[in-house]
Amino acid sequence: MLEFSRFLNMKHHAGRETSLTLLMHILTNVNYIGECWEWKGSTDGKGYGQIRIDTKLFYVTRVVAWLTYQFNIEDSKKEICHSCDNPKCINPSHLFVGDREMNVADMVRKYRQKGKRAKPNEKDLSFISHLENGDNAKVAGEKVGYSRHYSIIIKTILIPYWEASGAISKKEI
Repeated sequence: MLEFSRFLNMKHHAGRETSLTLLMHILTNVNYIGECWEWKGSTDGKGYGQIRIDTKLFYVTRVVAWLTYQFNIEDSKKEICHSCDNPKCINPSHLFVGDREMNVADMVRKYRQKGKRAKPNEKDLSFISHLENGDNAKVAGEKVGYSRHYSIIIKTILIPYWEASGAISKKEI
């Protein structure tokens, strides 16, 4: 429970009593399974815990991260990522605040993306060809229609994975 000691020092919040009430509500709705603290309240269709605060519905991971790391909970560019990849887990030591790029990169690095791209498609091969011809990832991505973020993910994560799995040879890069 050491992680929750940060809750008691909150300055960005409506008040200490409010945060302690919220904290107690959260802690009474948790199953402690190994290192994961699994939310046993309501969840969305993917298993992520949800909690209503006043009239607004929040993901419990977002509330826990907000209480722990003191970021703006309304900042839609911030995503709460799991190091344990368990959607029900709300253990603050398993959560980190990131952005979409970090979350997607984490997903791809752990091979959790849908379809688990075992080998490159035609667009990927075109991207690789542009890299071979001296373009950087941003330019190569623009030429084939990839976002800057996805271009970086392909270059730094997927290409090495494809090389290691034998889907492409190193000389193709």
